[in-house]
Amino acid sequence: MNLLTRLTQIPLEELRDFDREMFLAAGLSPARVGELALVHSAYFGHGASKQTTAAAHEARLTVDLLAQIERSIGHVKRKGERDGYRFRLIQAAVDKASTCAALARYAKTIVPQKPKTRTKSARFIAPVNGIGGVIIMGDEHVMADLEAYTRTGINPDLPAGPQMAEAFEKLMRSGEGVPAAAPRPLILVPAPHLSTIIHGHGDDIILGLTDGTTMTGAEFVNNYLCNEEYGLEAALFHPTEGPVNHYRERRLASAKQRVLAKATQPICTNPDCRMPADHCEIHHVEPWRYGGETNMNNLAVLCSYHNRVNDDDPDKHQRGRVAIQRGRPIWVSPTGYARSNKRHPYGAMESLYPELIHA
Repeated sequence: MNLLTRLTQIPLEELRDFDREMFLAAGLSPARVGELALVHSAYFGHGASKQTTAAAHEARLTVDLLAQIERSIGHVKRKGERDGYRFRLIQAAVDKASTCAALARYAKTIVPQKPKTRTKSARFIAPVNGIGGVIIMGDEHVMADLEAYTRTGINPDLPAGPQMAEAFEKLMRSGEGVPAAAPRPLILVPAPHLSTIIHGHGDDIILGLTDGTTMTGAEFVNNYLCNEEYGLEAALFHPTEGPVNHYRERRLASAKQRVLAKATQPICTNPDCRMPADHCEIHHVEPWRYGGETNMNNLAVLCSYHNRVNDDDPDKHQRGRVAIQRGRPIWVSPTGYARSNKRHPYGAMESLYPELIHA
């Protein structure tokens, strides 16, 4: 048996008499011992499912594949559900995913992902050459207000980061504080949910805002609907064409078109970007210089960077380009693969017509 075989083909049966302390004393890394302990507990520990243990033995899966399964399902709380996913992934390792990487990818398609949790915190970074740093985790609306404030008035032709840092330093010294909702975000309320929210049953309804944040229906009622300071605007969206509002004669989008474009896509259209629509530019999907019109069915929100690198020339396939699909903007890779930005899935079309968007 060569070294590669010994390292990659440890059979499950060899873990039956696993002793954590003995393996640690032998010099194995704590991380590796932790993986082996996970597998031992799942297949030989108290309450282990005889069905899944038998399936793993029959499939002759290596310890590394079984460890990958445990990493993929470790966040599932209920034992019965965890056993079910474990059994399905054992079968997948036999039929379609014979490597750890392939098994991890497949697990993401069937196992509900662990919800991301964060807590308020601040961490200061030691200075280097006179420049220090801080990482602050806070309420999403407070952070959105801070970002909006520091972006106000910056020169789009210069890097944004240094200008925002300077604005933040001035804000700290001024003592003025950050105004709430500056600029005021657009709240996207799907029509089917509106009556539910108004009648006080909107606790479980999530609404998207164009500053990249969210709020519940109850928060919307308390903070906006019942507050005379805020007016409400209505916008029409067709189930397949998207926002209904057309202009042709001028190149720059009107104020109302910008509102509709942001309602359709609350953050930058590029799937790898987090920039809120409030800080994005309005992009012509079919470029103006090639005859593209300033109509809603030809407008999308893109941050300044992705607007610059977009493949405006349809004959060039270098960085990918934006297209309109079922009334909403999507990004199409140079090889023709279409992706939407799912970081903030509360755009108007997803909220109003989810059965058509995902059909």
